[in-house]
Amino acid sequence: VNFVALDGRHSEFAPPGLLSDGVPTAVIYAAKDEAQYVIRGPVTAPTLKKLVVDFTDRVLDRHLNSVGPDSITLGSSDSLVAELSSRGFRKLMLDTTRDAVVLFYASWCGFCKAIYHHFFATARFFRGFKGLIFARVDAFKNDLPWEFTVQQYPTIIFFSRKKADSVQYSGYITTTRLVRFVLRHLRHEVARQLVNTLCDSRLCLLRSLRKLQVWRLRCSRLNLPPSRLAETHRREKTLRNMLLSRLRRRGRS
Repeated sequence: VNFVALDGRHSEFAPPGLLSDGVPTAVIYAAKDEAQYVIRGPVTAPTLKKLVVDFTDRVLDRHLNSVGPDSITLGSSDSLVAELSSRGFRKLMLDTTRDAVVLFYASWCGFCKAIYHHFFATARFFRGFKGLIFARVDAFKNDLPWEFTVQQYPTIIFFSRKKADSVQYSGYITTTRLVRFVLRHLRHEVARQLVNTLCDSRLCLLRSLRKLQVWRLRCSRLNLPPSRLAETHRREKTLRNMLLSRLRRRGRS
């Protein structure tokens, strides 16, 4: 371990926010792990010794930069999209009650700003749906767990409520494409709300039934894992029963 004294106010190596109050601190930079470990409490000989010993014994928690609110809060644009910090992102990943569509962006990224309106328009389309949240995180200012780091900005990822099952959006970003992307991966409990919201006329119901048949036929030709295939069949059965029920009610009215 090499000991170096730096003026954090003029050093690009100082973790953001650590020296905002002017109080000295100590940080271990682990080049191999690309991680930072920050001392807890004031800088004294005993605390410095403990910092080095704990680092050597690998019992320290990595310091993660977190800019913004710690909770999952809704921000601007009529509260359509939640603005996440590093801590808020980790809380969202532990939330098993809802699916999440997350935009990873950087404040300096011009293309990110160019696609914001598509992301917010998609969030507006699904506004009020239970079990689904749209969020964004500045992945340049906030340190994220390594398994959630992205290679480019912007990146849009759909996380199911289990969060381990994630799908990254690919292709040209438009509102229509994003809506289709979300619909393709929604749980059937959430997708069922769309049927109640959009489909009411007899013609719409018949078209939806036809599309559902085509969708099931395509899925049957794919080499899906048994669990994924069973989930697909459950989703198709739920939506089909709902469409038929609404069609019968329309016939009686």
